This record gives sequence, structure tokens and C-alpha cells, in this order.
Amino acid sequence: MVKNDINNHQKDDSIESEYNEEKSSEEALTPTIDVAKMYLREIGHSPLLTAKEEVDLSRKAQKGDAKARRKMIESNLRLVVNIAKHYFNSGMDFLDLIEEGNLGLMRAVEKFDPELGFRFSTYATRWIRQMIERAIMNQGRTVRLPVHVAQELQSYRKLARELAKTLDRQPTTNDLTKFVNKSADEIQRVMSLDNNTVSIDAPLFGDDNNASFADFMADDSNIDPVQQIQDDAVICLVDQWLSKLGDLPREVIARRFGLCGYEKSTLKEISKAVKVNCEKVRQIQNFGLRKLRNIVSNSGISREVVG
Repeated sequence: MVKNDINNHQKDDSIESEYNEEKSSEEALTPTIDVAKMYLREIGHSPLLTAKEEVDLSRKAQKGDAKARRKMIESNLRLVVNIAKHYFNSGMDFLDLIEEGNLGLMRAVEKFDPELGFRFSTYATRWIRQMIERAIMNQGRTVRLPVHVAQELQSYRKLARELAKTLDRQPTTNDLTKFVNKSADEIQRVMSLDNNTVSIDAPLFGDDNNASFADFMADDSNIDPVQQIQDDAVICLVDQWLSKLGDLPREVIARRFGLCGYEKSTLKEISKAVKVNCEKVRQIQNFGLRKLRNIVSNSGISREVVG
């Protein structure tokens, strides 16, 4: 009886200890969450730019107009947040992800050429992602490796995962040599540089969804240049088509289907964002889709090209 009381008391202490640890953890996270909410509220006051405003401001920014540059940055901060959300479980603090993304946004403002004919968000998205992914590689790893080595390591692991599906076994380095211009020894040397090789492919979410840290790393060394050019061309085409819809239909379609840096949203979420009732949003969406079909049809480009 006494033994049971002691065990129950120890169990209660353990539960209380776990509760206190969990409470402390929540309290530690609260400042970060509060700051993030404040930041999101603050940037929500900056309206999205029209295509004409982007061109005008970009031209001024290129001539050294600091006010125009600041306006372009402030009006696209929500784009950074939307992109950063995709890397939320990468091991970096969310505000750090946003900060890195903002650096990419600033770089995009400097490099953007408004005469190319596509929207700024299309161009900026690549810079934002690049800066975030490089930061994850540099800061998010338990073992520090040069960026180019981390990219090469990631490309081998990605290839190994794909081969495992077709071979029904774990591929050897000799298997990998058939697909990359490297010897088995060179591949093994790179893969052995990671002293904690399990961690890079371990699930990030603690469940069975198979998402790993490697999935969030840039894979520039394994990109087919021809495919990359085709992808860029399609993105530019879609952006050009959307720009013909008008600002509100463009935003509704972009939000609905996760284009231009937006996340896929429900009609209710879009209604709240654009301050129009759900039925009106649905009508705008249907109007936009009908117009897009006509635009695509008149362009002479086949569905297979767009994918």
C-alpha cells in the first residue's frame, strides 16, 4: 500500500514536472509569437501594387529614388511571409526566416528589370527562396558544411531516395555513379563529410509524413538547365496572363490557386483578405477563370506546354 502511494506520488511529480516544462516552453515561445503577430499586423497596412505602379516605382528605384525603393519593399513584405511559411519547420525561427526573405526581397528590388514584361512578385519569389534556403543550409544544420558541399550532399541523397523507389532497395554509391559525373569514391567522400548523416534525412515533424530537412535545402546542383528555362518561361506566361485580368481578379485567382507567392486559400479566406463578400469573390473567380481560358486559347499555346 505504501509502495503504491510512493509510486503514485512519483508519477504525480513527473506529470507536474512535464507540465511545468511544457508551460515554460509555451512562455518562451509567447514573445516570438507576439512579435510575429505585431509584424504581420504592421505590414498588412501596405496595399499591393498594380502592374503600372510596379513599373513606375521600379524605374524610379533604379535611378536612386530611396522612397520608391522603400515603397516597393514595404508593399511586398507579405509575399516574404507567405513564402517563409513553407519553411516553417526547417529548424530556423520564423522571424529569422522572414528576415532572410526580406534580404532576398531587397536584392530583387535592386535587380528587377520592369521592361521584361512580367510582375515583380514572379521575379522576387526566386530571390526570396534562395536567401531563405541558403540561410537554412548555413544556420539550420547541426554540422556546418560549405554551401556548395551541402548542396552536393543533398543532391546525392535526393537521387538515392528516388533510386530506392525503383530498385526496391537502398542504392549503393555505384548505383549513383550511373546518374552523376562522379566516381563512387568521390560520392562516398562527400557523403561521409556529414558526421550526423541521419539527422539530415530524419523526419522534421516527428511523424510519418517523410518530410526531412533535406527537402528544404536548395538543389541548384541537380537542376536540369533546359527544364529550368522551361519552368521560368511558363511562370512568366502565367504571370502575363494574370496581369490582363485586372488587379482584383488577378489577386483572387492568385490567392485561390497559390500563385504569385500566395498560399492556396478558400473563398472565405479570400473574402476576408480583399474585403469582399464570399459570393462576390466566387463571381470574380469564375469571371477570371473564363477570361483566362480565352486568353490562353487565343495565345495558341497548348495545355501540354503549361502542364
